[in-house]
Amino acid sequence: MRLKTCLAIGFAGLFHATAPATAGDLDNSAAGGIRNYNGAGVPVPAPQYYDETYKWYLRGDLGTAFKNSGTLANEGMPLNLIGPNEWQNQSIVSFGFGKYLTPSFRAEVTVDYHTERQIANRNPITPDAIVTKSLTTVGPPVVTEVDVGRYHGVQDEDIKYANSTFMLSGYYDLISRGSFKPYVGLGVGIARHQITRVGTETYTCDPTSSDSTVTINAVVTPNTCGALLTNPIVENTRASNIGFGLAAHATAGISYDLTRRIHWDTAYRLMWQGGHMAVFSNTGVNGVRLGDQINHEVRTGVRWDIW
Repeated sequence: MRLKTCLAIGFAGLFHATAPATAGDLDNSAAGGIRNYNGAGVPVPAPQYYDETYKWYLRGDLGTAFKNSGTLANEGMPLNLIGPNEWQNQSIVSFGFGKYLTPSFRAEVTVDYHTERQIANRNPITPDAIVTKSLTTVGPPVVTEVDVGRYHGVQDEDIKYANSTFMLSGYYDLISRGSFKPYVGLGVGIARHQITRVGTETYTCDPTSSDSTVTINAVVTPNTCGALLTNPIVENTRASNIGFGLAAHATAGISYDLTRRIHWDTAYRLMWQGGHMAVFSNTGVNGVRLGDQINHEVRTGVRWDIW
């Protein structure tokens, strides 16, 4: 009885080992590996999405300085100064590059050029002067002419100012999602100032003056400027000076994503520029001195992610 029981248990195990696989079992009948899952889906890993990001960008901007304040002074003989609050709007061209340090914070370096504008002029009548010219012609006959004339002088001069700034700035996006991103920023740098004086002095002889005479071979003719003094005397003048100072700005603006890589920035900037410099005339009789100034600026441009 014990032998019969052992044989029954052995046949039952053998039968179970050779039975067909159920629907949930793997089919290993083919050579090696999993070939079928008997109707069940084969597990596939979930797709991994790559979010393309950029670290560096280029930018270009145009703008205008529409309101100004600061110090401008006259030294020596009077000039017709134009106060900073009366300066004409100044155009701005800016280029730079930057880097995204975090998804919300970026830093950039820019070079700004502010176009030239007039800050003073001068149109005085200079004191009259007696001018004498003489010429001897070898003959025959020998002719000696001495012209003496009283000259009236008029000076026409323009004084213009242009500047550039080299800035290191940081900007923080207040909202980092969506197409519109308001931001704020601060920056420090160096301001380069240049003042240029360009003028023309014209002196004209007055033939009606009693001082104006012409003497030819010792014969004096009064009240005339003579042939040698007929043409006006014209002198061109130019003086220029360059100075440097610190600069700083505070900015608030908004950017709009035109594409994934191109962003349109528009901002208001409060710009402070330091540095004291002066430019005097060639003769040193007068000068104009520029001090600290504050500009209110509006800028718009494109930021292009490159890598």
